[in-house]
Amino acid sequence: MSEKKKQATGKNKTSPLNEMVLAAIEGMPPDAANMVIEAFHNIPFVVKDALDDFYKAKDGIDGKNGIDGIKEALERLKGACEANPTYQKLYSTAKDEANQEIAELYANGGMSV
Repeated sequence: MSEKKKQATGKNKTSPLNEMVLAAIEGMPPDAANMVIEAFHNIPFVVKDALDDFYKAKDGIDGKNGIDGIKEALERLKGACEANPTYQKLYSTAKDEANQEIAELYANGGMSV
């Protein structure tokens, strides 16, 4: 498939979560970066997928179904994290981020109540 077709279909895009990990390890010593990558790979796929969905919804918060999309993504993330208490903090952090984004959106007049 050509590069243009890959970009058009979105198959060449990096997930938001992968982009965050890559940004976090940038400039780290190789041993530390490898530890972060290894820890990332140990996260269950269901949790990673739910986090990706959340960050995609968060990016589209000011869209037509923005807040509803975030609520749905948070519910999926909650379900993925409930099975393992280790990941409860991820859900709590995502929920706090969503509440902050929604508050900023209302404060900046980006939504009508």
